[in-house]
Amino acid sequence: GQQQTQQMRNVWFVLCLQGTSSVVPSSTHAEAIKRLLVIGDIEQSEIRSIGSKQNFCNSVYKIESAYVAKVYSASAKARCPVSERGYWDEKAGEVGLGPRVIAKTEDALLLEYVEGIAPSADFLTTKYADHAARRLAEMHALSFSGPHASARPLWRSIETALSKTKDSVTKAATELSADDLRSRAAHLRSTVIDCLGEPRVLAHGDCKFSNLLLLEERDDVLFLDFEMSGPNYAEYDLAKLCRQCADDCDLFIEAYNYYTQRITNLQTVHQSTEIQRLAISLLATVSWFEAACFFLLMASSPSTQDDTKSGDSDAWLQLARDRFTAFLVAESAFTDSDLVTLRRYYPKIKVEQEQRRRR
Repeated sequence: GQQQTQQMRNVWFVLCLQGTSSVVPSSTHAEAIKRLLVIGDIEQSEIRSIGSKQNFCNSVYKIESAYVAKVYSASAKARCPVSERGYWDEKAGEVGLGPRVIAKTEDALLLEYVEGIAPSADFLTTKYADHAARRLAEMHALSFSGPHASARPLWRSIETALSKTKDSVTKAATELSADDLRSRAAHLRSTVIDCLGEPRVLAHGDCKFSNLLLLEERDDVLFLDFEMSGPNYAEYDLAKLCRQCADDCDLFIEAYNYYTQRITNLQTVHQSTEIQRLAISLLATVSWFEAACFFLLMASSPSTQDDTKSGDSDAWLQLARDRFTAFLVAESAFTDSDLVTLRRYYPKIKVEQEQRRRR
C-alpha cells in the first residue's frame, strides 16, 4: 500500500526490501564512515540517524537525508582492486549516469542521496525501460581510455573468486574441483575473445534490476554499484539485464539499438541484429558462470562481525548450484554453428561501426 511504497522510497537507492532498520554500525564501519565525512568536509553533527541495508557485497548506510555511505565487504574488495574502488562510480556521477561521489577511500564510498524507487518485476514493460535503454547506450558510448583501460573486470572477478574458493565448496555445488572450474573459465574466455574480440565499450558489468534507480520526479534512471565496471562487451550488460525477464527483452533491445544509433550516428549494419542476439546469448552463459563463481566465493568466506553475509554457507552453496545449473543449460543451448556465425560476422560488424563512428 501507500505506507509500503513510502518505506521503499526511504531505502537507499535499490534494495527491494521494505523499510530501513536503525542500526549502529560496527566500530570498523563507523570509522570508515567517519573518514569519508572528514574527506568530504561534512560536519559530524549532521549524523543523527543511520539506516542500514546489506546486499550481496556491501553494507549501505543512509546518513541524514543527503548522503549514503557504502562500506565494501571482503568479497567486494577481493573482486575490485584498490585503484578501481569508486573510480567508475566517480566517472558515472560526473556525467549524470549515477549518483555523485562525495568522497572515497579504499574501504568505503560516500555518495549523494538520490530519491528513487527500485524496479518492479515487470520493469521491462514500463516507461522506465526506455529510459534505462537510453542511459545504457549513453554509457556504452563513453570512452574508457585512462588508467584502467586495460582492466578486464569480468575475467578478473571469475579468476579471483576461483583462486579463493575451496575444493570442498566447488565439488559440493558443481561436482567439479576448483582446477576444473578454472579450466572451464579459461575455455570460456578463449571462446569469447575468439568470437567477439577484445572488449570495445565501457560497460556497467553488473547491470541488473537491483542496480538501477528509478527517478519518478525526473522521469529518469540512474545506475548504481560500479565495482564490476570497465572495458567489457555491450552485450554483456544486455544479457545480464534481460536474463531477469527474458520474455520482455525484445523491446528493450530495440530501444537500446535506437538510442545507440542516435548517439553514435551509426546506421544499422546488415545482419547485426541476429549477430547481436547470438552475442547476448553467449555472454549470458558467461554471466551465469560468473555468478556461480561469486557465490562459491561467498560460501568459502568466513563470517566476520563486519561481513555477516558470509556466514550462511548452505545458502550460498544453493545459490552457486542454481547459477551453475543455469550456466550448463545456457551453454548446452549454444551450438557450434552459432560460434562459427559469431566468429565470421561479429568482429567485422564492430570494425565497420567503429569506422563509421570515427567519421
